[in-house]
Amino acid sequence: MWSGFLPREEKYSGRHRLLPRFCTNCSQRLIGWLELRDLMDVYQRSVFSRSAVRKLLSPEYKALLYRIQHTLQLCVSSPTPSKWYEAIKKMEKKIKKKRRDERALKAVREFNFVLIWINELQHQNM
Repeated sequence: MWSGFLPREEKYSGRHRLLPRFCTNCSQRLIGWLELRDLMDVYQRSVFSRSAVRKLLSPEYKALLYRIQHTLQLCVSSPTPSKWYEAIKKMEKKIKKKRRDERALKAVREFNFVLIWINELQHQNM
């Protein structure tokens, strides 16, 4: 995956995971499509829009990420917010703190988890 080619993290960033700990098949911290939609919105708004990340992504990745976000926005809706909305907002605040570019690069490395969750949920719904 392209995240393997990103610059190394600083010492501070290895200590804390930015993404909340979710799973697709446990009773606690269960993630669903609504949470994935919110996560993709955060990634597009606070991670993939950073200049340090934009210059690393090819146009194909940008188009693919936009398609994922657009599909989730069209297909997933709910009158109530996700029960993990606050945890996702907290993640966005962590990314926006100081050293924004370094935290954005760390979030890109953690994006593999989001893709894995999408894949697992897709296979559960088949």
